[in-house]
Amino acid sequence: MKELKWTGHYHKREDGIGENVHWMPYHKKEPTPYYKTSTSFTLTKTIEYDNMDVLREHADNLERLQNEKFTLFHVPEFEFVVYENYLQYTCQFIKGKRAKPERVQHLYNEIVLRDSEYSFCDYNLDNFIRVYQGDLGSTKEYQGAVYSIDLTSYRRMPVEQRKQLWIRQKEKWNRWLPP
Repeated sequence: MKELKWTGHYHKREDGIGENVHWMPYHKKEPTPYYKTSTSFTLTKTIEYDNMDVLREHADNLERLQNEKFTLFHVPEFEFVVYENYLQYTCQFIKGKRAKPERVQHLYNEIVLRDSEYSFCDYNLDNFIRVYQGDLGSTKEYQGAVYSIDLTSYRRMPVEQRKQLWIRQKEKWNRWLPP
């Protein structure tokens, strides 16, 4: 798994109290940083199962996901292990903000209408993180790269059922949007 490094550029505040940190790539317009740090994050999710068939299915789905390619969004690199009745995966922690509904809507064709029996099937906005750092595939056209971060929502499901789930979840998105 590739380590994601975030470089923090720390600047003294004008009032002399504390520091400001910029996590974006350094811009020449900014004053020279007081100091810099390099930080990497990973996230580990451990799931205990009471049904071994479901555990095996989820492990098979993760195995398949490791070889999938998407063009409009990304999946964090990850490793996983199965032991006894546990599935544990460790992935790159994607530092960003929840993607806005209109940004996730842009992914509809690739996630829902995908020409595959397998896709991500939980369309809660919290499962999509928008990132601005250039190293993570950020693009100005669509307000930064988007990552699907709920890896266990990748599963086998017919397109027609995915459409129904999308519609159901999109109704919830609309409750969050201003009138």
